[in-house]
Amino acid sequence: MHFITILLFVLLFSAFRLFELGDSLQGIGSWLISAAVLIVGCGLWYWKARGFKAAVLVSGILLVSSFICLRFTLWSGYSVSIADSTSNMPTIRPGDLAINKWFNLSLQPGDMVGVKVDGKHYRKRVHGVPGDVIDICNHTVYVNGWHYSAANNWLGLAKSDTRSCFNRRSSLTLADDEYFLLGDNTANSYDSRSYGAVSASAIFANSLYLLVQNKSDNVVPLNAQFRVAADMPETPAAE
Repeated sequence: MHFITILLFVLLFSAFRLFELGDSLQGIGSWLISAAVLIVGCGLWYWKARGFKAAVLVSGILLVSSFICLRFTLWSGYSVSIADSTSNMPTIRPGDLAINKWFNLSLQPGDMVGVKVDGKHYRKRVHGVPGDVIDICNHTVYVNGWHYSAANNWLGLAKSDTRSCFNRRSSLTLADDEYFLLGDNTANSYDSRSYGAVSASAIFANSLYLLVQNKSDNVVPLNAQFRVAADMPETPAAE
């Protein structure tokens, strides 16, 4: 029975990462239910076969092991962090809980990621990927000629008149391993406009969704869908 118990929980712990169950609350809930069923089942078996003390001991060990699996990123591949910055408002507000994924990362435009720059960790959104042309004009970033912002619900605004750029800062084409990151609160964000494009090796996690208190719909996905509208004239961005 000892071998079977260990095998079942090894499979259970492996399933959390293998099937990427932390990508949704439903996946986490399913895993917790499965863990509870195994703990109760093993406890009842040990109670019947070895007595009450053995049942309590085994159930306690399994419960602590389950907590460790969820709590420590090295095992589960996920983490929970509390936002403490205003650089991604209004999407992320200080005090919001973010669920982060540390493996099998997505680095597509619109993804929210964790990045390490000069020894510090930041949470920013991917705007430019390898091969994209980045034009920074009057502190506004255009990717392949389009500007995306939370203020415009991620609908791209085309840069139609280069003469409107009075304070052109830079223009670059991202290399094979370069990504351009911005905070959603572009008026108050330390991001690639300051430290430049970052390599994939500097990106360590995807921030998948938020758990927001005191809201009826308290699970907020963090991935943004960048969209473009053909022949749409540029309008001033409200940032």
